[in-house]
Amino acid sequence: CFFFFQAEDGIRDFCLSRGLGDVYKRQEIKSILPFLFECTTIEQESFRNMVAECIGKIASVNPGEIVESLLQNLDNTNAFTRYTVATSVKYMAAKKIAFSTVLPLLMKLVTLLNDVNHDVQRSVILSISQVATMDYHALEFLNEDSFQNLFNCTKFRPDLVKEIIKGKFELKVDEGFKLRQAAYQFFENHMFRIYDKVNFHLLIDVISQGLDDQSTEIQLIAIRILEHIVQLAQVAIVGTLDILVPRIEKIVTKQKQNYEKKEQTENTKDLIRGITTCLGKIQKIPESESNQKFTTLNNQITNDQELKNLIDN
Repeated sequence: CFFFFQAEDGIRDFCLSRGLGDVYKRQEIKSILPFLFECTTIEQESFRNMVAECIGKIASVNPGEIVESLLQNLDNTNAFTRYTVATSVKYMAAKKIAFSTVLPLLMKLVTLLNDVNHDVQRSVILSISQVATMDYHALEFLNEDSFQNLFNCTKFRPDLVKEIIKGKFELKVDEGFKLRQAAYQFFENHMFRIYDKVNFHLLIDVISQGLDDQSTEIQLIAIRILEHIVQLAQVAIVGTLDILVPRIEKIVTKQKQNYEKKEQTENTKDLIRGITTCLGKIQKIPESESNQKFTTLNNQITNDQELKNLIDN
């Protein structure tokens, strides 16, 4: 089965060898779909991703034959199936299928932003984002509840931190990281088109939460989102500096300590560089001079030779 999903030629070969005919011929679509949907229940995520790609490619050739089946399976009680079908929409969008064809699936995906399964939520976010990348009109179908659900996906969830045993070691695995990452990247990638649709205070909560996140990758995305908002709402952002600056200062202090201990992560340089760039943009806003916390932190970073060395090395 593995090679079946490797290329379009492989898809044809696999189906032909099993008497299913050419999967890309309209009359064969109904023959292969039951088999594909059966594969969506397999536990291995990498396998299901290949199934999703296959479904997406088939749908790009004959969408009329498959969209209704996809809609039905987005309501499937099996989370693996919901995940796989949601992921297939991402591949459909990448094939530049007419927006009108994808629209029913998009509207259904929006309702799954609060799915009970975090992997399904992640898949939904990534697919909505891909559809919006191909046609920004997709963002018009997100409402206040949609953005609240997206915000909820950015929250750290202790219940998704699992302990696993590897030999003599017990390791903690944050299974919620990929969901948070997908949600933050959605805000980052589409900020300039959704800004007018999202409550400003919700965006500040998104950034604040990201700066407090345990992951430096999430912190870095939060900084980039802040950069976007600085361009969009210069005066308004100044009013939030008392909330944001202490969080940024905490990150700088920790990363500097890690650097001194030679424990910096691969994101340390990018994080400090991103913070420096962001603060530089805020400094250009005349009103920022009145915020003592910001001025102090900005001067501290500007005059810190160790931080300069960290960025330059």
